[in-house]
Amino acid sequence: MTLGINRFFTMAAAAALLLAACATPVKTTKEPEITLMRATTAADKAVLDEMLEKARRAAEEFDLQKELSIHREIVKRFPDSEKSAVSHYRLGQHYLNLRYYKPALKSFKKVTDSFPGSRYYADSVAGIGICRVYLKEYGKADAALRKALQISESDEQRSKLFYHLGENYYLQDRYGEAVEQ
Repeated sequence: MTLGINRFFTMAAAAALLLAACATPVKTTKEPEITLMRATTAADKAVLDEMLEKARRAAEEFDLQKELSIHREIVKRFPDSEKSAVSHYRLGQHYLNLRYYKPALKSFKKVTDSFPGSRYYADSVAGIGICRVYLKEYGKADAALRKALQISESDEQRSKLFYHLGENYYLQDRYGEAVEQ
């Protein structure tokens, strides 16, 4: 009974977060101007660092809405900055958790395509594979998950990747291969 109540409250909280994230703000008569920057000057880098710190604090305070809005602003204002890789990755994680697989895939691909030297690269490759499993792109999912296995650095991450590989096979009714994974 307690498990059912906890599950109910968890689902209710998730639904509330989803509604808050999807709420459209009231349009003003004039859109604020957003300047696209590469964060090449010291001042630009300081602004970007400050924004990343605010996003980190929001995450620690479990203020999902604030964290997401800061990361969205970072990827709009500093699309080519190496430090924006963290924002693309965090957005991808949040979209994946909300089961918005196409936007998650787009965010993870931005990291792998634009920032191959990023510390978020391996996790983004794994995220691409997971998204493709749920988008029913099984062949591409298999390739991405296997690539992530090759570059993963921890046993914990590898075990998660094997789980998703098995899930990929299971969804294709390839039960023997699913069990192997």
